[in-house]
Amino acid sequence: MDGEIFFKTDDDELFEESIKYFNDSGFTILKKTYDLHKDLIFEDIRTEHENMFSEQGIKIKGLIARI
Repeated sequence: MDGEIFFKTDDDELFEESIKYFNDSGFTILKKTYDLHKDLIFEDIRTEHENMFSEQGIKIKGLIARI
């Protein structure tokens, strides 16, 4: 209880489906962005794949959810 999930992805469809899942499962979405590197809603540790997608112009989406 009172924990938070920090979620990020490069996949647009996965992000939209995840938002629905969090909402349907009783989570509150505290913050959400469709451009994590621009909005910096949480301290980010970048992965190799994330850097690769960012270099291709694919934005990384992110959210923070709490139950």
